[in-house]
Amino acid sequence: EDGIRDYKVTGVQTCALPILFQKNNLKIRETDRNYLSSIKNFKPNEVILSHAREIIERLSDNSIDVGVSGYDLLQESLPGIKKNILIAKRFTFGLADLVIAVPNAWIDVQTIADLEEISFSFKGKTTGKLRVATKYPNLTNEYLLAKGLTQYKIVNSLGSTEIYPFTGQSEIITDITSTGSTLKANNL
Repeated sequence: EDGIRDYKVTGVQTCALPILFQKNNLKIRETDRNYLSSIKNFKPNEVILSHAREIIERLSDNSIDVGVSGYDLLQESLPGIKKNILIAKRFTFGLADLVIAVPNAWIDVQTIADLEEISFSFKGKTTGKLRVATKYPNLTNEYLLAKGLTQYKIVNSLGSTEIYPFTGQSEIITDITSTGSTLKANNL
């Protein structure tokens, strides 16, 4: 009735977020503490600049009211978290694709069908199945199963996924990318 009390908004520090705020005439107050601020012309409020995964968690437990984070991170959340979050708007900045990356040396693998054919050759080996390193197991499973690839196992990665095929931790990887430059730089 009286407006929103103790309004908290949180967002990731990206070059697009300040532009979004500026477009909507919302001025974030600069502070000595980079993670806490407020919007000058919108009262009362508290702005918390936080990690994108943290935003998803805080939206789910209702400790923040509004957040800006990645849709991929929401998709990777547990079902109990996802059901508590309403997506008010999907923005067109920060878009990236889930890609499957194989080492450059795998010159015979150009399609999912090629990958499926190769996946069966891992059945008798010590690894048992084609190992796919990823920070995005839900998205990866959804994609690979939709394409008919079943002979694989997920290797969870917390970062530096691009090195997994070269350190014997996986054969291939999936990752989120907008340009592919890190994958190319790592011979994938």
